[in-house]
Amino acid sequence: MRTIIGLALPLLAVPLFACTPSVDDGGEGEGEGEGEGEGEGEGEGEGEGEGVPFVVSSSAFVEGGALPARFSCEGPDVSPPLSWTAVDGAASYAVVLTDLTINFAHSAIFDIPANVRALPEGLAVGPALVEPVAAHQARSWNNVVGWAGPCPPNQHTYEIKLYAVDEAALVGVAGGDDRTDVISALDAAAIEATTLTVTFTPAD
Repeated sequence: MRTIIGLALPLLAVPLFACTPSVDDGGEGEGEGEGEGEGEGEGEGEGEGEGVPFVVSSSAFVEGGALPARFSCEGPDVSPPLSWTAVDGAASYAVVLTDLTINFAHSAIFDIPANVRALPEGLAVGPALVEPVAAHQARSWNNVVGWAGPCPPNQHTYEIKLYAVDEAALVGVAGGDDRTDVISALDAAAIEATTLTVTFTPAD
């Protein structure tokens, strides 16, 4: 075979070179296929969080702004409205409120289903939520099972941290468990996290 190929090399030179573009064409074809796949699946990809930064926001306040009193002990202390972008591979989401000034965790809601992209204002108190979303809530700093907002003596800075979790239900914890146990489980199971930072200053 080596002798035959060696003798026929001049004749095969043209076909060999002619085959080379077909390999390149195959590469370009793959590139086009990927491009087309991305183009065709843009809506689906966005829904799954592909190529979209993980961001949490609120219609009630902005990053670095002041938290309205209704979300604190100076008001009815209801949970704020939140919305976020999706993370590909997330099985659930969770929200934790922490006082950054004194590094003190306030409250946590977890096991938020992966298809949920927002929480309304004023979630009910209790270990297990059904409406408007299914989720679990931890026991907060003031012994409330649910949101427990700021109640500082002077201006403090707070972090609302949204976790993307690889477990649909956090292992080892349940609704009504202490927030610190829930946060430990979240730190172990989180695949991504994003934050929204606000300040709160009491009226007096």
